Amino acid sequence: MKNQIILLLSSLVIIFIAGYIESITDPYYPVTGTFGINGNKVSYKLDKTHYGNSPFEVTIISDIQNLEGLIKWKVNGNWQADKMKTENNLLKGTIISQKPNSIIYYQIILSYEGNEYIIPEKQPVKLKTYGKIPSFVIMLYLTLLYGGMFLSVRTGLEVFNESKMLKKFSFIQSAVYLVLALLISPLYVSYKLNAINNSVLPIMTMFDIRITLLAVISLISSVLVFNIRKSKIISIVSAAVMIFIFIMVN
Repeated sequence: MKNQIILLLSSLVIIFIAGYIESITDPYYPVTGTFGINGNKVSYKLDKTHYGNSPFEVTIISDIQNLEGLIKWKVNGNWQADKMKTENNLLKGTIISQKPNSIIYYQIILSYEGNEYIIPEKQPVKLKTYGKIPSFVIMLYLTLLYGGMFLSVRTGLEVFNESKMLKKFSFIQSAVYLVLALLISPLYVSYKLNAINNSVLPIMTMFDIRITLLAVISLISSVLVFNIRKSKIISIVSAAVMIFIFIMVN
C-alpha cells in the first residue's frame, strides 16, 4: 500500500512538472511582464489566443494616477488605435469582435507625463481567434489528456512495483487515448475552428497531431506489453517518449 501511494504521488509530481514546462514553452503562451514608471509598477498580460465571438480585452494593472493608454491593432490593412478605459487601478482596452480564424496584431501604448511606453517594444503581439468551445468539451478534453498522461507515467513507474498491474494500466491508458484521439479531440478541433454547423473540415484537419502521436505510442506500447514477457523497459521508454511529445509537440 505504501509503495502504491509513493508511485501515485510520484506520477502526479511528474505530470505537474511536465504540464508546467509544456505551458511555458507553448508558442501561444501570453506575453507577460512588469516594469516601473516613476517607481510604480505596471503589469501586463497580452494573450495570443482568443475564443468565442466576444470582444477581446486587454487589462493593464498600475497604481499610477493619470496613466493613459491606447490599444493599437489591425486585422487587415491599416492600424487603428482605440483609447483604453480607466477603472480604479486598471486600464482596459478592447478590440471589437472578429470572426474565428482571424489574425490580429496589437500593441499597447501608455502615456504618462509626456513619455510613451510601448508594450511590447520590439514587435506587436500576434493574436489568433478561434470559435467558442463548450465547457463540457474542454473538461472532457483536458481530463482525458492529463488523465492519459498520468496513466502513462504510472504505467512506466509500475516497474518499481514488480509490474503487478502493468498490463492493466497499459490497457487503460491506451483506451483513454483512443477515446480522446478518435472522439473528443476531433470534436474539440471542430468547435475550435468554428466548423460546427458551418462547414465540414478535411479529415486530417480534425485530428490533432499531438493527440494522435500520444494515442499511437500508447497503443503500440500496450500491444508490446501484452505480447512480450520482459516488457518493463517498454513501459519506461513509452512513458518518456509520451512526456517528450506532450511537452514539445504543440
